[in-house]
Amino acid sequence: MKLLYITQSFDLGSSGTVSRNLVKEFMKMGIDVDVLAPASGTEKTDGFNLYTVPVFLEHAFYKFELPLFGLKKLTELIEKNKYDIIHSQELFPGFLGHIARLKIGKPHILVKEMASNYPTPHGKVVISFERNFITRLKYDKLVSWSRFMAEEYFIKWGVPEEKIEIIPGGIDLNEIPKKVDTEEIKKRYNLENENIIVVTKPLYTTNTYGIIYIILAMKRILKDIPDAKLLIAGDGIGKPRLERLVKEMKISENVVFLGYLPHKEALILQKIADVLPHSYVYETTIHSATLESMASGIPTVCTNTGEAKYLLKDCGILVKPKDPKSIANGIKKVLTDKNLGNRLSKKSFRKIKNKYTIEKVAKQYINLYSSFY
Repeated sequence: MKLLYITQSFDLGSSGTVSRNLVKEFMKMGIDVDVLAPASGTEKTDGFNLYTVPVFLEHAFYKFELPLFGLKKLTELIEKNKYDIIHSQELFPGFLGHIARLKIGKPHILVKEMASNYPTPHGKVVISFERNFITRLKYDKLVSWSRFMAEEYFIKWGVPEEKIEIIPGGIDLNEIPKKVDTEEIKKRYNLENENIIVVTKPLYTTNTYGIIYIILAMKRILKDIPDAKLLIAGDGIGKPRLERLVKEMKISENVVFLGYLPHKEALILQKIADVLPHSYVYETTIHSATLESMASGIPTVCTNTGEAKYLLKDCGILVKPKDPKSIANGIKKVLTDKNLGNRLSKKSFRKIKNKYTIEKVAKQYINLYSSFY
């Protein structure tokens, strides 16, 4: 089987990590894969064929640029190769998948991680495109990462239910460190605290909005746990805003900005945490950052939004979104009850191992592809 995999992100962010790991699994399973993606500066291929499209704006705009600048490269690929399946990851790559479907007549799988319901002008523009074009593109199956997104968005937008397949995002458990030298890492970051809270996210606009509420929660946490320390690993346009907020709240000694960390180092940092909070200000899907936290062996606190309320209902602490008091109470519950945290983290790991590994997710896609032949 030969697969054309079209994506707007192949190296950056959680979606890019999932795409790269998924393609690597396909290769292990004997699938011949060509990838068409924006040129992002890290072009290591791990054995598959990577064809890049030049882009000129920042990462958030790659989705708009790929259909504009990728048509020539797509035409070259479908003229030279005989593909059995077209897989487009997200709506804007779906425009190219639509064209490929019309030209070569092979099955097109359009994958939508989630509806882009971000509370930003950029999010409103993107979701408007999604709502208006998701029923106009030619595809044979729409894969949603979660039942929540399918029911609350895609079906209501007019996608027939029988055309939807639920396949979640997944993570590579081999990337999650099993053991780390906790004392060495604490020494590296000058940490003596036992109550360590870690957030590892790119500081894009939507992530920044969410982290604001974790920082606001710190004021309440410090009243009861004065040695608590929040480590924020990530960089982006939202960092200055977060730094100003910390300074205004006069909690600079308890909130440390570590800047950008490579994905591997961020996963190592998580292992020294006592709790990993996720604060989403939109209805999220099965986010790979949340899955990585669940697999880390560290208890997870997450806002009760979108698919998260189902994913973590029995193995994490759910809190109200945009509510510093609720977030603080959730974090304090874990910090003050280590037995609770241990029970939740063990349940989380079992759930990931049973359902959300990249190997299991890849097999579901292969079964879907094979159903057309």
